[in-house]
Amino acid sequence: NVLGVITDARYPRNGLVDPMAGIKLLGEIRKRDPFVPLILESSEVNNKEYARLYEASFVDKNSKKMNIDLREIVSENFGFGDFVFRNPNTMEEVARVRNLKELQNIIYSIPKESLLYHVQRNHVSRWLYSRAMFPAAEFLKQITWDSLQDVDAHRKVIFEAIVKYRKMKNQGVVAIFQRDRFDRYSNFARIGEGSLGGKGRGLAFIDNMVKRHPEFEEFDNATVSIPKTVVLCTDIFDEFMDSNSLYQLALSDAEDDTILKAFLRAKLPDRLVEDFFAFFEVVKSPIAIRSSSLLEDSHYQPFAGIYSTYMIPYMEDKYEMLRMLSDAIKGVYASVFYRDSKAYMQATSNVIDQEKMAVIIQEVVGTQYGDRFYPSISGVARSLNYYPIGDEKAEEGTVSLALGLGKYIVDGGLTLRVCPYHPDQVLQTSEMEIALRETQTQFYALDLKNTGSDFSIDDGFNLLKIPVREAEKDGSLQYIASTYDPYDMIIRDGIYPGGRKLITFANVLQHGVFPLPKILQMVQEYGQGEMRRPVEIEFAVTLNPQQKTGTFYLLQIRPMVDVKAD
Repeated sequence: NVLGVITDARYPRNGLVDPMAGIKLLGEIRKRDPFVPLILESSEVNNKEYARLYEASFVDKNSKKMNIDLREIVSENFGFGDFVFRNPNTMEEVARVRNLKELQNIIYSIPKESLLYHVQRNHVSRWLYSRAMFPAAEFLKQITWDSLQDVDAHRKVIFEAIVKYRKMKNQGVVAIFQRDRFDRYSNFARIGEGSLGGKGRGLAFIDNMVKRHPEFEEFDNATVSIPKTVVLCTDIFDEFMDSNSLYQLALSDAEDDTILKAFLRAKLPDRLVEDFFAFFEVVKSPIAIRSSSLLEDSHYQPFAGIYSTYMIPYMEDKYEMLRMLSDAIKGVYASVFYRDSKAYMQATSNVIDQEKMAVIIQEVVGTQYGDRFYPSISGVARSLNYYPIGDEKAEEGTVSLALGLGKYIVDGGLTLRVCPYHPDQVLQTSEMEIALRETQTQFYALDLKNTGSDFSIDDGFNLLKIPVREAEKDGSLQYIASTYDPYDMIIRDGIYPGGRKLITFANVLQHGVFPLPKILQMVQEYGQGEMRRPVEIEFAVTLNPQQKTGTFYLLQIRPMVDVKAD
């Protein structure tokens, strides 16, 4: 799946810095593939000769516009941008296509010699690869000129591959948000044309994963899905920043509060208002507004928790709700430019003006109890366990569980640690003394009375941190708590009058009231299998004690960053 190769000239090889390492690499690649695009980057201008020798492009690292030069060469040679059919003798443009549909319409009218030139060099499959159209690219890569040697047969093969791919592509897609089509059956849509950002891509990935594995539908009393989600793509962020001329202030050393106030005064594009109203019609619950930046959940740098996540209550007055949603979106945009974010960008050698923000607008998972709203269970699962205990194996993973909103786990609160393959062996509940000492005593809930008039840089301004005994009054501990009996000095699984309530999740983990361990095993296995690396998964569960059913919501998946990496 290599689109092209970009290399430095000088880097360590066999433990020693070799000034010719990159040039030798180009020679080796050229022996194996005469056509793959190559780019040599070097601050030594005389290396240009070597680039010419191996038909590679050259980028001068001393140039002030190095980024722009590199971008142009990559977009011309690696298959990004439009596909330009050229006359092989004069290299003049004979046709240009922007997308698959245009290629499908024009393939039979491309001059023979031009099509031959591009087919011989594998250009069509490279163009498809660069657009992540892997099935079609994979298929066409195998149909080489040597295997067919007939231009018209190639036209037919390309045409039929496109038709087949376009039919297949409409299954399990990230649909464009359409006000008149978004309904209770819609799960995931996007507004805008830009990137979905890290979390957005993760959500699209798990949505697709759940659809592709019918085993998730085989539970009698459990549903597995993602919450209803709309992503505002990164181009909306660009438009917001440009139309309100915010970059100068945002990139300055202004205080966080000053930046937030300027962002709250700015205006989001008007066309979004009707889209938001359509979303409110379908999602009649509180809404979470999460950051989804280009760099977030990158495979090597943990950007989790750097930017803001706001939650807003559901209100009958849709204009009030629109005000809160708009403020929250602007708050997430502003958080890109807060002091901590800038410092973090600097520490990880990223450039702040390359960061772009998509925003996830998502129903909050949970149940309403009076003026509070929270889920029965929040959790983070990691598919690799660095510290297995007893019978546990490292590859069986580990899960942290808590009552209430997941912010409690992120903030380092006391959670219940369990391996999904050994749900009956929980260290924290193995001895009474440990169980009483290491149990969750507080949890987070959304305050439904707070309508955000004091909107602030603290994204938890409308969350309540309350003692677990309050949840007992709400009646939300039915299957997740055990009761300490001070007279008999034992802990009984379940809720009994008197006695302190401990969050043990015993009925879910050990008594099979809800198949949480099995779902977690599947999610870890499929997530890790398809990402091809250990993963970290955030989730939340709502239980319905009356009907003995529940819904397991996948909120996020990202590659696990190796804590032992040096």
